[in-house]
Amino acid sequence: MARLRSGASKKISGSERQLWQSTSVEVWAQESHKLAHKLAYTTEAQLGEKYFLRCQDSVEMRLQQGGVRLASVLNGTLGNPGIDVVSK
Repeated sequence: MARLRSGASKKISGSERQLWQSTSVEVWAQESHKLAHKLAYTTEAQLGEKYFLRCQDSVEMRLQQGGVRLASVLNGTLGNPGIDVVSK
């Protein structure tokens, strides 16, 4: 099985962060639904390295999006919309 690439994730740009924070939770769910149909549902009898490699970039992107979006929700909920915890 391939190993996760340590530190290989690309840096999140300001425009990506802004876009990811500006969408609704409904859009987040639709994004996940589309990715599941595109990548996760498979006819492969066993999920192996081929499956892992096919999904890896999407998983890394979704983790980044989730972190940015969670930070935005927490900042808004806690009343600190000016704090930018993502780029620090």
